[in-house]
Amino acid sequence: MFLRLFQHYFQPLLLLLYLQPSAQSGEVYTESQKSTTTGPSVNYVISSIFGNFFVKNNLSLKDEDVFTKVLAKSLCECRTACWATNVCQAAALVPVEDHKECHLAKEGPHKTTTQYLQGAIYLFKEDSLPGHYHGLMKDNLTYYEPPEMMELEEGKKWCNRIPGHRLVIIKTNDQLKTLQEISLKTLGDTPTPKLIWMNLKKPLQSNEKIWGDGTLVKITEVWPSLVFGDALQTNVDDVEEFFKFDENTFKSSSPSTQMRILCQANPVGVYW
Repeated sequence: MFLRLFQHYFQPLLLLLYLQPSAQSGEVYTESQKSTTTGPSVNYVISSIFGNFFVKNNLSLKDEDVFTKVLAKSLCECRTACWATNVCQAAALVPVEDHKECHLAKEGPHKTTTQYLQGAIYLFKEDSLPGHYHGLMKDNLTYYEPPEMMELEEGKKWCNRIPGHRLVIIKTNDQLKTLQEISLKTLGDTPTPKLIWMNLKKPLQSNEKIWGDGTLVKITEVWPSLVFGDALQTNVDDVEEFFKFDENTFKSSSPSTQMRILCQANPVGVYW
């Protein structure tokens, strides 16, 4: 009983306290942006009482996206101010001279613009995003699926708008298993298309396949397990290739083709 109360009420509050700027040093915990093992891309708080939400340091909202501002001493107070309204979907705790303000927004990051601000802390509700959030999977990454299929570049931009997220990249065997699991899921009452855009390409004048963060596919753990289909064109050195995931096979596809999008985040700080 005590453990359940701790998980529901106190664990999220302790994490929010952990994310506060240090009262003594003024330093803010900053997540790494690197695609290695140096830290989380965003923090993810799981709470059955308050609802799941994400926290990202050093980000604030633009004024045009803010519907009201209130005084708040901590991220916990700011979160509470957001949750107390029926319309708030995201908030930012912002240092202003000798005090702090909580800026509230009616939309999540897919419809608002965040900007860098040292010492600010931004949070948004998981359910502020339309579509389906698959949550924290067995590979310790989270996966979010927008409600509509998109072209490749549109999908990349959509994922990049969400702090700490990117279009899906697969480097480990556990991540491949997760991708396979998600591709077979049925979302809603209608059959779900299984084709998923990958953040993967083969550049011009090259035979190397490269993930969207610049990592060569052949140096990753998952490389021996990947199956690639035939190229769209025979003279592959003269064209860029872009890849989709299709029933356990990575196949070339035109970037203007619309298909499923998976946005991936790293709240635990594992290799990705």
